[in-house]
Amino acid sequence: RCAHRHRHVLSPLEELQRRCAHRETQERVLQCVHQLLRSCGAGLVEGWLLILSILWRAATKPALLPLLPLAIRSVQLIASDFLPSLPPPCLLAYVEVAAAYGNQADHLNASLTAIGLQWTISDFLLEYAADEDPPGASSAAEPTDEEEEDEEDAF
Repeated sequence: RCAHRHRHVLSPLEELQRRCAHRETQERVLQCVHQLLRSCGAGLVEGWLLILSILWRAATKPALLPLLPLAIRSVQLIASDFLPSLPPPCLLAYVEVAAAYGNQADHLNASLTAIGLQWTISDFLLEYAADEDPPGASSAAEPTDEEEEDEEDAF
């Protein structure tokens, strides 16, 4: 049920964050994103890029930096609960979002947390790579008798 409605909620939130300068509104947008992740994150199909855009903006726009401790909670939640759910293009965007939080000079706790998230991402990617067979790895290492005959004929 949540999976079908998330885009209808996230698009206006993302636009509201871009257009509204009121701190209270920005705070509510970040709270809403966090609540949406907590309640419907497992069923989220589309909308990841909108969420990541909102979280990236919270880390890169000077006016939103006071809300960084609130926003990093959602960044942490994604790493702890939803990395396997992220589509590959969104995983790259998530790495960029976590890096934006890691670059914070005025918010040391957020920066250190984000650096820890980079470790979590690395571990996830290594585990994912270990579980996957390389393309063409199935029986391609040993040539068949027919392939050996073809190679002999080629020379």
